[in-house]
Amino acid sequence: RPLLDLLRAGVGSSKRRYPLRRLRKLPVATSAGIRTQEEGVAWLPRLDTPVGVQWATEGVGSCPSQVAARLQVWAISDTIRYFDEAMTKYSLCFLARTVRRAGFGPLRVTGLRRTHSPAFWSGLQRKYPEAFGGPPVQLQGERGRFMLQRYPMLRYVMLLEAVESVPDDTVILVVDPLDVLLNAGPDAVAATYCALQMDHHSLGMPAVADERLVLASERECYPFQPDGTFNQMGGYGSDRMFEFGSLPGLQGRPVHGRRICAEFRRTVSNRAFANGGGLLGRAAQVRSLLRGMIPWLERGEGPEAQALLYFALLDRAVARHGAGVVIDSDARVFTTLHGADPQDVRDLIQGPCGCKPQGASAEGHHPATWPPVLHFNGNGKRVFSKCVSCMLPDGRPAHEASESQPHAPGHTWLPEGCEIIDVDLAHSFHDSPDQKK
Repeated sequence: RPLLDLLRAGVGSSKRRYPLRRLRKLPVATSAGIRTQEEGVAWLPRLDTPVGVQWATEGVGSCPSQVAARLQVWAISDTIRYFDEAMTKYSLCFLARTVRRAGFGPLRVTGLRRTHSPAFWSGLQRKYPEAFGGPPVQLQGERGRFMLQRYPMLRYVMLLEAVESVPDDTVILVVDPLDVLLNAGPDAVAATYCALQMDHHSLGMPAVADERLVLASERECYPFQPDGTFNQMGGYGSDRMFEFGSLPGLQGRPVHGRRICAEFRRTVSNRAFANGGGLLGRAAQVRSLLRGMIPWLERGEGPEAQALLYFALLDRAVARHGAGVVIDSDARVFTTLHGADPQDVRDLIQGPCGCKPQGASAEGHHPATWPPVLHFNGNGKRVFSKCVSCMLPDGRPAHEASESQPHAPGHTWLPEGCEIIDVDLAHSFHDSPDQKK
Protein backbone atom coordinates (compact mmCIF):
# COMPACT_ATOMS: atom_id res chain seq x y z
CA ARG A 1 0.00 0.00 0.00
CA PRO A 2 1.23 3.55 -0.68
CA LEU A 3 1.39 4.60 2.98
CA LEU A 4 3.33 1.55 4.13
CA ASP A 5 5.71 1.92 1.21
CA LEU A 6 6.42 5.51 2.24
CA LEU A 7 6.94 4.67 5.91
CA ARG A 8 9.23 1.75 5.21
CA ALA A 9 11.30 3.63 2.68
CA GLY A 10 11.55 6.77 4.80
CA VAL A 11 10.30 8.96 1.96
CA GLY A 12 8.73 12.29 2.91
CA SER A 13 5.75 14.09 1.49
CA SER A 14 6.04 16.71 -1.20
CA LYS A 15 6.20 20.33 -0.06
CA ARG A 16 2.97 22.29 -0.18
CA ARG A 17 3.04 25.24 -2.55
CA TYR A 18 1.38 28.55 -1.71
CA PRO A 19 0.66 30.59 -4.83
CA LEU A 20 0.28 34.30 -4.20
CA ARG A 21 -3.01 35.46 -5.63
CA ARG A 22 -5.55 38.08 -4.78
CA LEU A 23 -8.53 36.83 -2.83
CA ARG A 24 -11.72 38.44 -1.69
CA LYS A 25 -11.25 41.54 0.41
CA LEU A 26 -12.63 41.16 3.93
CA PRO A 27 -14.95 43.46 5.88
CA VAL A 28 -13.06 45.16 8.69
CA ALA A 29 -14.34 46.43 12.03
CA THR A 30 -13.19 49.96 12.85
CA SER A 31 -13.96 52.46 15.57
CA ALA A 32 -16.24 54.24 13.10
CA GLY A 33 -18.20 51.10 12.27
CA ILE A 34 -17.90 48.54 9.49
CA ARG A 35 -16.09 49.45 6.31
CA THR A 36 -16.16 47.00 3.44
CA GLN A 37 -13.07 46.92 1.29
CA GLU A 38 -13.29 46.73 -2.47
CA GLU A 39 -13.55 43.12 -3.56
CA GLY A 40 -11.12 41.36 -5.84
CA VAL A 41 -11.60 37.94 -7.43
CA ALA A 42 -13.60 35.81 -5.00
CA TRP A 43 -12.37 32.28 -4.31
CA LEU A 44 -15.15 31.35 -1.92
CA PRO A 45 -17.77 33.55 -0.21
CA ARG A 46 -16.33 33.07 3.23
CA LEU A 47 -17.22 36.00 5.45
CA ASP A 48 -20.65 37.53 5.80
CA THR A 49 -19.66 39.24 9.05
CA PRO A 50 -16.53 41.15 9.98
CA VAL A 51 -13.55 39.54 11.62
CA GLY A 52 -13.10 40.82 15.15
CA VAL A 53 -16.70 41.59 16.12
CA GLN A 54 -17.75 40.31 19.54
CA TRP A 55 -20.46 37.70 19.17
CA ALA A 56 -23.69 37.62 21.14
CA THR A 57 -23.77 34.95 23.83
CA GLU A 58 -27.27 35.42 25.24
CA GLY A 59 -29.02 32.22 26.24
CA VAL A 60 -25.93 30.07 26.71
CA GLY A 61 -26.39 29.96 30.49
CA SER A 62 -23.51 28.55 32.50
CA CYS A 63 -21.87 26.96 29.47
CA PRO A 64 -19.03 29.53 29.12
CA SER A 65 -17.90 29.25 32.74
CA GLN A 66 -18.04 25.46 32.67
CA VAL A 67 -16.13 25.25 29.39
CA ALA A 68 -13.49 27.76 30.52
CA ALA A 69 -12.85 25.69 33.65
CA ARG A 70 -12.24 22.55 31.55
CA LEU A 71 -10.34 24.11 28.66
CA GLN A 72 -6.85 22.92 27.71
CA VAL A 73 -4.57 23.95 24.83
CA TRP A 74 -2.77 21.13 23.01
CA ALA A 75 -0.19 20.85 20.24
CA ILE A 76 1.47 17.94 18.47
CA SER A 77 5.13 18.47 17.70
CA ASP A 78 8.32 16.47 17.34
CA THR A 79 10.64 19.48 17.37
CA ILE A 80 11.08 22.55 19.53
CA ARG A 81 12.25 24.96 16.84
CA TYR A 82 13.36 25.24 13.24
CA PHE A 83 14.32 27.87 10.64
CA ASP A 84 12.84 28.05 7.15
CA GLU A 85 14.61 28.97 3.91
CA ALA A 86 14.24 32.68 4.71
CA MET A 87 15.81 32.05 8.15
CA THR A 88 12.55 32.86 9.91
CA LYS A 89 12.56 31.21 13.31
CA TYR A 90 9.61 29.09 14.44
CA SER A 91 9.58 27.97 18.05
CA LEU A 92 7.22 25.94 20.16
CA CYS A 93 7.95 28.43 22.93
CA PHE A 94 6.34 31.27 20.95
CA LEU A 95 3.03 29.43 21.19
CA ALA A 96 3.63 28.29 24.78
CA ARG A 97 4.30 31.84 25.97
CA THR A 98 1.19 33.29 24.36
CA VAL A 99 -0.85 30.40 25.79
CA ARG A 100 0.38 31.19 29.30
CA ARG A 101 0.03 34.94 28.79
CA ALA A 102 -3.59 34.48 27.70
CA GLY A 103 -4.38 32.66 30.95
CA PHE A 104 -4.65 29.03 29.83
CA GLY A 105 -1.74 27.84 31.94
CA PRO A 106 0.95 25.64 30.40
CA LEU A 107 0.65 24.30 26.86
CA ARG A 108 0.22 20.53 26.60
CA VAL A 109 2.47 18.94 24.00
CA THR A 110 2.66 15.40 22.68
CA GLY A 111 5.22 14.08 20.22
CA LEU A 112 8.49 15.48 21.54
CA ARG A 113 9.46 12.09 22.94
CA ARG A 114 7.13 9.50 21.46
CA THR A 115 7.87 10.46 17.88
CA HIS A 116 11.49 9.41 18.38
CA SER A 117 10.73 6.25 20.37
CA PRO A 118 11.08 2.95 18.45
CA ALA A 119 9.10 1.27 21.25
CA PHE A 120 6.15 3.58 20.66
CA TRP A 121 6.06 2.96 16.92
CA SER A 122 6.44 -0.79 17.47
CA GLY A 123 3.35 -0.57 19.67
CA LEU A 124 1.46 1.24 16.92
CA GLN A 125 2.43 -1.50 14.48
CA ARG A 126 0.90 -4.08 16.82
CA LYS A 127 -2.20 -1.99 17.52
CA TYR A 128 -2.85 -1.04 13.87
CA PRO A 129 -1.19 -3.79 11.82
CA GLU A 130 -3.05 -2.87 8.64
CA ALA A 131 -1.69 0.69 8.76
CA PHE A 132 1.72 0.29 10.37
CA GLY A 133 2.53 -3.44 10.27
CA GLY A 134 5.63 -4.86 8.64
CA PRO A 135 9.26 -3.74 8.82
CA PRO A 136 10.22 -1.06 11.38
CA VAL A 137 9.28 2.53 10.59
CA GLN A 138 12.23 4.72 9.58
CA LEU A 139 12.86 7.30 12.33
CA GLN A 140 15.13 9.65 10.42
CA GLY A 141 15.36 13.41 10.78
CA GLU A 142 15.32 15.87 7.93
CA ARG A 143 16.61 19.46 8.22
CA GLY A 144 15.77 19.64 11.91
CA ARG A 145 12.18 18.41 11.53
CA PHE A 146 11.20 14.80 11.76
CA MET A 147 8.38 12.32 11.28
CA LEU A 148 5.44 14.68 11.68
CA GLN A 149 6.78 16.99 8.97
CA ARG A 150 7.49 14.19 6.53
CA TYR A 151 4.29 12.23 7.28
CA PRO A 152 1.75 14.83 8.48
CA MET A 153 -1.08 12.29 8.87
CA LEU A 154 0.77 10.73 11.81
CA ARG A 155 0.01 13.80 13.94
CA TYR A 156 -3.60 12.63 14.21
CA VAL A 157 -2.51 9.17 15.34
CA MET A 158 -0.21 10.79 17.91
CA LEU A 159 -3.01 13.03 19.18
CA LEU A 160 -5.46 10.12 19.44
CA GLU A 161 -3.02 8.13 21.57
CA ALA A 162 -2.41 11.14 23.82
CA VAL A 163 -6.08 11.98 24.49
CA GLU A 164 -7.34 8.42 25.03
CA SER A 165 -7.27 8.90 28.81
CA VAL A 166 -8.56 12.51 28.90
CA PRO A 167 -12.01 12.82 30.55
CA ASP A 168 -14.86 13.00 28.05
CA ASP A 169 -16.05 16.47 29.10
CA THR A 170 -12.62 18.12 28.93
CA VAL A 171 -12.58 20.80 26.22
CA ILE A 172 -9.49 20.60 24.03
CA LEU A 173 -8.16 23.39 21.81
CA VAL A 174 -5.68 21.80 19.39
CA VAL A 175 -3.52 24.12 17.27
CA ASP A 176 -0.48 23.84 15.03
CA PRO A 177 2.65 24.06 17.18
CA LEU A 178 5.02 26.36 15.32
CA ASP A 179 3.05 29.00 13.39
CA VAL A 180 0.20 29.83 15.79
CA LEU A 181 -0.10 32.55 18.44
CA LEU A 182 -2.95 33.03 20.90
CA ASN A 183 -4.60 36.41 21.22
CA ALA A 184 -7.29 35.81 23.87
CA GLY A 185 -7.88 33.66 26.91
CA PRO A 186 -10.18 30.84 28.01
CA ASP A 187 -13.16 33.10 28.74
CA ALA A 188 -13.23 34.41 25.16
CA VAL A 189 -12.75 30.94 23.65
CA ALA A 190 -15.42 29.42 25.90
CA ALA A 191 -17.98 32.15 25.18
CA THR A 192 -17.49 31.77 21.43
CA TYR A 193 -17.60 27.98 21.61
CA CYS A 194 -20.90 28.04 23.50
CA ALA A 195 -22.38 30.62 21.13
CA LEU A 196 -21.46 28.43 18.15
CA GLN A 197 -23.12 25.42 19.78
CA MET A 198 -26.32 27.38 20.31
CA ASP A 199 -26.22 28.74 16.76
CA HIS A 200 -26.16 25.22 15.32
CA HIS A 201 -28.92 23.70 17.46
CA SER A 202 -32.47 24.87 16.92
CA LEU A 203 -33.63 23.92 20.43
CA GLY A 204 -31.15 26.03 22.38
CA MET A 205 -28.05 24.85 24.19
CA PRO A 206 -27.40 21.15 23.48
CA ALA A 207 -26.36 18.54 26.01
CA VAL A 208 -22.62 18.06 26.37
CA ALA A 209 -22.79 14.79 24.43
CA ASP A 210 -24.48 16.59 21.52
CA GLU A 211 -22.00 19.46 21.20
CA ARG A 212 -20.17 19.79 17.90
CA LEU A 213 -16.50 20.05 17.15
CA VAL A 214 -15.36 23.42 15.83
CA LEU A 215 -12.81 23.25 13.00
CA ALA A 216 -10.71 26.03 11.54
CA SER A 217 -11.58 27.09 7.99
CA GLU A 218 -9.74 28.17 4.87
CA ARG A 219 -10.61 29.16 1.32
CA GLU A 220 -8.60 26.42 -0.36
CA CYS A 221 -9.78 22.84 -0.68
CA TYR A 222 -6.28 21.55 0.00
CA PRO A 223 -4.97 18.98 -0.94
CA PHE A 224 -7.75 18.17 -3.39
CA GLN A 225 -8.54 19.55 -6.81
CA PRO A 226 -10.56 22.76 -6.40
CA ASP A 227 -13.91 23.45 -8.01
CA GLY A 228 -13.85 24.49 -11.64
CA THR A 229 -10.81 22.44 -12.67
CA PHE A 230 -12.37 19.03 -13.17
CA ASN A 231 -10.92 18.61 -16.65
CA GLN A 232 -7.37 18.96 -15.39
CA MET A 233 -5.14 16.50 -13.57
CA GLY A 234 -3.71 17.34 -10.19
CA GLY A 235 -4.69 17.31 -6.56
CA TYR A 236 -4.86 14.45 -4.12
CA GLY A 237 -6.62 11.38 -5.51
CA SER A 238 -7.69 13.13 -8.71
CA ASP A 239 -7.50 9.83 -10.63
CA ARG A 240 -9.35 7.63 -8.11
CA MET A 241 -12.77 6.88 -6.64
CA PHE A 242 -13.48 7.04 -2.90
CA GLU A 243 -16.38 5.46 -1.04
CA PHE A 244 -17.85 7.38 1.90
CA GLY A 245 -20.29 6.32 4.59
CA SER A 246 -20.05 2.57 4.00
CA LEU A 247 -21.39 0.50 6.91
CA PRO A 248 -21.40 -3.28 7.51
CA GLY A 249 -23.69 -4.74 4.88
CA LEU A 250 -24.33 -1.36 3.27
CA GLN A 251 -22.55 0.24 0.36
CA GLY A 252 -21.46 3.83 0.76
CA ARG A 253 -21.52 6.69 -1.71
CA PRO A 254 -18.79 6.62 -4.38
CA VAL A 255 -17.19 10.00 -5.06
CA HIS A 256 -14.48 10.70 -7.61
CA GLY A 257 -11.37 12.42 -6.30
CA ARG A 258 -12.06 15.43 -8.52
CA ARG A 259 -15.45 15.84 -6.83
CA ILE A 260 -14.24 15.80 -3.21
CA CYS A 261 -14.42 19.59 -2.88
CA ALA A 262 -17.92 19.74 -4.36
CA GLU A 263 -19.07 16.92 -2.09
CA PHE A 264 -17.65 18.71 0.94
CA ARG A 265 -19.51 21.90 0.06
CA ARG A 266 -22.71 19.94 -0.47
CA THR A 267 -22.67 17.83 2.69
CA VAL A 268 -20.44 19.59 5.27
CA SER A 269 -20.11 23.34 4.62
CA ASN A 270 -21.00 25.48 1.62
CA ARG A 271 -19.19 28.55 2.99
CA ALA A 272 -15.63 27.41 3.71
CA PHE A 273 -13.34 24.42 3.59
CA ALA A 274 -11.73 22.76 6.60
CA ASN A 275 -8.23 23.57 7.81
CA GLY A 276 -6.38 21.04 9.93
CA GLY A 277 -4.54 23.68 11.94
CA GLY A 278 -7.29 24.26 14.51
CA LEU A 279 -9.73 22.05 16.40
CA LEU A 280 -11.91 22.81 19.44
CA GLY A 281 -14.24 20.43 21.24
CA ARG A 282 -14.91 17.90 23.96
CA ALA A 283 -12.36 15.11 24.29
CA ALA A 284 -14.98 12.46 23.49
CA GLN A 285 -15.84 14.18 20.21
CA VAL A 286 -12.18 14.67 19.35
CA ARG A 287 -11.52 10.96 19.82
CA SER A 288 -14.55 10.05 17.71
CA LEU A 289 -13.31 12.13 14.77
CA LEU A 290 -9.73 10.87 15.06
CA ARG A 291 -10.82 7.23 15.20
CA GLY A 292 -12.69 7.80 11.96
CA MET A 293 -9.35 8.46 10.27
CA ILE A 294 -7.81 5.10 11.17
CA PRO A 295 -9.70 3.07 8.49
CA TRP A 296 -8.37 5.45 5.85
CA LEU A 297 -4.83 4.94 7.11
CA GLU A 298 -5.43 1.19 6.91
CA ARG A 299 -6.46 1.62 3.26
CA GLY A 300 -3.09 3.22 2.58
CA GLU A 301 -4.14 6.88 2.38
CA GLY A 302 -1.55 9.52 3.23
CA PRO A 303 0.77 11.21 3.85
CA GLU A 304 -1.35 14.41 3.82
CA ALA A 305 -3.05 15.01 7.19
CA GLN A 306 -5.76 17.25 5.77
CA ALA A 307 -6.84 14.54 3.34
CA LEU A 308 -7.61 12.25 6.28
CA LEU A 309 -9.60 15.04 7.93
CA TYR A 310 -11.75 15.47 4.81
CA PHE A 311 -12.28 11.71 4.49
CA ALA A 312 -13.40 11.39 8.12
CA LEU A 313 -15.77 14.36 7.81
CA LEU A 314 -17.30 13.09 4.57
CA ASP A 315 -17.71 9.61 6.07
CA ARG A 316 -19.69 11.11 8.95
CA ALA A 317 -21.72 13.39 6.68
CA VAL A 318 -22.81 10.57 4.37
CA ALA A 319 -23.45 7.92 7.04
CA ARG A 320 -25.12 10.22 9.58
CA HIS A 321 -26.65 12.82 7.25
CA GLY A 322 -24.44 15.48 8.80
CA ALA A 323 -20.79 15.70 9.79
CA GLY A 324 -21.57 16.87 13.31
CA VAL A 325 -19.00 19.65 13.14
CA VAL A 326 -18.95 23.43 12.81
CA ILE A 327 -16.61 24.82 10.16
CA ASP A 328 -15.52 28.18 11.60
CA SER A 329 -16.27 30.05 8.39
CA ASP A 330 -16.71 33.38 10.19
CA ALA A 331 -13.32 33.19 11.93
CA ARG A 332 -14.91 33.39 15.35
CA VAL A 333 -12.21 31.20 16.94
CA PHE A 334 -9.54 30.63 14.28
CA THR A 335 -8.02 33.08 11.81
CA THR A 336 -6.08 31.35 9.02
CA LEU A 337 -3.96 33.95 7.24
CA HIS A 338 -2.95 32.06 4.09
CA GLY A 339 -4.26 33.76 0.97
CA ALA A 340 -4.63 37.27 2.36
CA ASP A 341 -2.79 40.00 0.44
CA PRO A 342 -0.53 42.40 2.42
CA GLN A 343 -3.32 44.91 3.04
CA ASP A 344 -5.64 42.18 4.29
CA VAL A 345 -2.95 40.94 6.65
CA ARG A 346 -2.31 44.42 8.01
CA ASP A 347 -6.02 44.90 8.65
CA LEU A 348 -6.50 41.49 10.21
CA ILE A 349 -3.63 41.64 12.69
CA GLN A 350 -3.56 45.35 13.35
CA GLY A 351 -4.86 44.86 16.88
CA PRO A 352 -2.84 42.06 18.49
CA CYS A 353 0.26 42.53 16.35
CA GLY A 354 0.37 46.29 15.94
CA CYS A 355 2.97 46.93 18.67
CA LYS A 356 0.48 49.35 20.22
CA PRO A 357 -0.12 49.93 23.94
CA GLN A 358 -2.34 47.31 25.56
CA GLY A 359 -6.00 48.08 25.01
CA ALA A 360 -5.84 50.03 21.75
CA SER A 361 -4.93 49.26 18.16
CA ALA A 362 -4.27 51.61 15.27
CA GLU A 363 -8.00 51.78 14.57
CA GLY A 364 -9.11 52.07 18.18
CA HIS A 365 -10.56 48.64 18.92
CA HIS A 366 -9.36 46.37 21.69
CA PRO A 367 -7.09 43.46 20.67
CA ALA A 368 -9.37 41.00 22.47
CA THR A 369 -12.09 41.58 19.86
CA TRP A 370 -9.97 39.69 17.33
CA PRO A 371 -10.27 35.89 17.05
CA PRO A 372 -8.38 34.06 19.81
CA VAL A 373 -6.24 31.90 17.50
CA LEU A 374 -3.98 33.49 14.87
CA HIS A 375 -2.67 30.87 12.43
CA PHE A 376 0.13 32.15 10.18
CA ASN A 377 -0.17 29.37 7.62
CA GLY A 378 1.08 29.53 4.05
CA ASN A 379 2.06 32.98 2.89
CA GLY A 380 0.73 34.36 6.18
CA LYS A 381 4.15 33.41 7.53
CA ARG A 382 5.61 36.55 5.98
CA VAL A 383 4.37 38.56 8.97
CA PHE A 384 4.94 35.92 11.64
CA SER A 385 8.23 37.33 12.95
CA LYS A 386 6.75 40.81 13.25
CA CYS A 387 3.80 39.50 15.22
CA VAL A 388 6.07 37.53 17.55
CA SER A 389 8.19 40.62 18.18
CA CYS A 390 5.07 42.64 19.06
CA MET A 391 3.33 40.05 21.21
CA LEU A 392 6.54 38.91 22.94
CA PRO A 393 8.86 41.93 22.68
CA ASP A 394 11.21 40.79 25.44
CA GLY A 395 11.12 37.12 24.58
CA ARG A 396 8.67 36.16 27.33
CA PRO A 397 5.58 37.65 28.97
CA ALA A 398 6.47 40.13 31.69
CA HIS A 399 4.67 38.18 34.43
CA GLU A 400 6.39 34.88 33.62
CA ALA A 401 9.12 33.82 36.02
CA SER A 402 12.62 34.15 34.64
CA GLU A 403 14.22 31.16 36.33
CA SER A 404 14.66 28.11 34.14
CA GLN A 405 12.78 25.72 36.42
CA PRO A 406 9.38 24.05 36.08
CA HIS A 407 6.74 25.35 38.49
CA ALA A 408 4.90 22.10 39.24
CA PRO A 409 5.31 18.32 39.00
CA GLY A 410 4.84 17.11 35.45
CA HIS A 411 5.85 20.45 33.94
CA THR A 412 8.92 20.66 31.73
CA TRP A 413 11.19 23.62 31.05
CA LEU A 414 12.39 23.71 27.43
CA PRO A 415 15.85 25.02 26.49
CA GLU A 416 14.17 27.74 24.42
CA GLY A 417 12.93 29.26 27.66
CA CYS A 418 9.32 28.22 28.27
CA GLU A 419 7.33 25.84 30.41
CA ILE A 420 5.06 23.13 28.98
CA ILE A 421 3.34 19.96 30.08
CA ASP A 422 5.06 17.15 28.19
CA VAL A 423 2.14 14.75 27.83
CA ASP A 424 4.49 11.94 26.80
CA LEU A 425 5.92 11.99 30.34
CA ALA A 426 2.52 11.43 31.96
CA HIS A 427 3.21 7.77 31.35
CA SER A 428 6.56 6.56 30.15
CA PHE A 429 7.01 7.19 26.45
CA HIS A 430 8.53 3.72 26.28
CA ASP A 431 5.04 2.36 26.94
CA SER A 432 3.52 1.23 23.68
CA PRO A 433 -0.08 2.08 22.69
CA ASP A 434 -1.25 -1.52 22.93
CA GLN A 435 -0.19 -1.69 26.59
CA LYS A 436 -2.69 0.97 27.64
CA LYS A 437 -6.35 0.45 28.35
